[in-house]
Amino acid sequence: MAELENPSNKVGRIEEVGLETIPESERKGKPSDLFMPWFAANISVLGLSWGSWVLGFGLSFWQAVVVSILGLFI
Repeated sequence: MAELENPSNKVGRIEEVGLETIPESERKGKPSDLFMPWFAANISVLGLSWGSWVLGFGLSFWQAVVVSILGLFI
């Protein structure tokens, strides 16, 4: 319990800012640090349904993979 009473310890503290804008002096990190959360959010179970839909055209597995990758980049 002593850890929670120490104001310098940030673990277990309640967010105090809310919806207000965080001042530049208190900001940490940079936009590139958000790449992995954004990337992970776009990899989902919906890719499985997309794959089955592409395979439904009578393509082989590897043809479907190539077409899907090309489609994502185009």
